[in-house]
Amino acid sequence: MEKILFITPHLKGGGAERVILSLANEFSEIEDIDTTLMVNNFTGPYIKDIKHSLRTHILNKEIKVNPSLLITLRSMIKEINKIKPTVIMTTLTVSNLLLLAIKPFLKCNPRVVVRETNPPSAQWSGKKEKMFNVLYKLFYPRADKIIAISDAVKMDLLGYINKDKLKNKIKVIYNPIDIELIQRQAKERPDTNWINKKSKCNIISIGRLVPQKDYPTLLKAVAIVSQQIQCQLTILGEGQEYDHLVNMTKELGITEKVHFLGFVDNPYSYLKESDLFILTSKSEGFGLVIAESLALGTPVIATNCNGAPKEILDNGKYGTLVKVADAESIAKEILDYEDPATKKNKPSTRHYDFDIKKIARSYYQELISD
Repeated sequence: MEKILFITPHLKGGGAERVILSLANEFSEIEDIDTTLMVNNFTGPYIKDIKHSLRTHILNKEIKVNPSLLITLRSMIKEINKIKPTVIMTTLTVSNLLLLAIKPFLKCNPRVVVRETNPPSAQWSGKKEKMFNVLYKLFYPRADKIIAISDAVKMDLLGYINKDKLKNKIKVIYNPIDIELIQRQAKERPDTNWINKKSKCNIISIGRLVPQKDYPTLLKAVAIVSQQIQCQLTILGEGQEYDHLVNMTKELGITEKVHFLGFVDNPYSYLKESDLFILTSKSEGFGLVIAESLALGTPVIATNCNGAPKEILDNGKYGTLVKVADAESIAKEILDYEDPATKKNKPSTRHYDFDIKKIARSYYQELISD
């Protein structure tokens, strides 16, 4: 029997954590596979989504304060050697590096598969970039397999590692979405009476409030559009940019047109009822919510940034691509969507390419096969 161990730092609400939990849940229901999810910090809204069939293992659960790196590494070695997995998969660069660093100390000699979720060039700069450049070259050769979540991530990663030695280890597998779950939850009513019935265009954006997502450009675009039509923007997500973005809405005179609802357990009901989803990221390893929007039939405008949006949308076939940080172009596209004569809301089956069952089969092949 195969024993697969999935590792994630926490379940606090990020896309990478959601994907690793979805995969672990899916594998836990496969016969002849013993699946465990190891979590360093057992907190976050995704805890409620853990299936009964999935075994969980909490690292450092007896430590009341944040453990040091050395304590974490020692605990990982000790607990992994207890579990004795045949395969380990982790996600996020720092977690990947930690697992690869301790691989020589794992007595069970497991296959180690690491999952790269963002273009390295978009994650680091300055001294950090130089440091991680060394760490990639030092530790990534220890991986038995490297999963890149898009062609863009793969090509970027190849610039940081020894191409000749590792290019055959890298496999591109897109992020999965649970279509049945998304469409079922989309039928539920939102927690708040948030939508403006008088608005001609109800726009939604979902993601962490961080510089990478470039919400200032979206706010500027909404300010331009609001001069011509009545529109509303709803943003779901939390983060360090909140105060700055709220102040921007005041400066742009769109305070009443923009609603920050924070993190919500079920974003799909909001996404379904919106007229348009917009992603304005400067870089994006994948862009899970783009695929989720397609599953709900909500039109998409996304920046043609470093990452996977153009892959998901097939170079604009399934949605509109715009330049990064170009508020005027985004505003123009919003107005085009608002015009019934040009509304690009063609039904498609593109979202089925990212269905969890299809993606899980690809992961099964990579995790289990030699």
